[in-house]
Amino acid sequence: MTTTTTIPEPTATDTRPVRCCEGCGERSGSVSAGTGRPLVLDKASGRFFHVSCKPGTVGIDAALAGLSGVGA
Repeated sequence: MTTTTTIPEPTATDTRPVRCCEGCGERSGSVSAGTGRPLVLDKASGRFFHVSCKPGTVGIDAALAGLSGVGA
């Protein structure tokens, strides 16, 4: 008679930490999955931000305001 041993499946636990934006505090996510916005690494500080929250970035409103005088 042959004895068989059942090996239990390893438990699948997601041990990755959930990161949050250092600027606004919102959790990171995926635009396509509808779970939020992804984060980018600010190499100068080593912290994670949304693209719009990253220090030194200009919002679209400020960029459009800067272009309003062009060509006048």
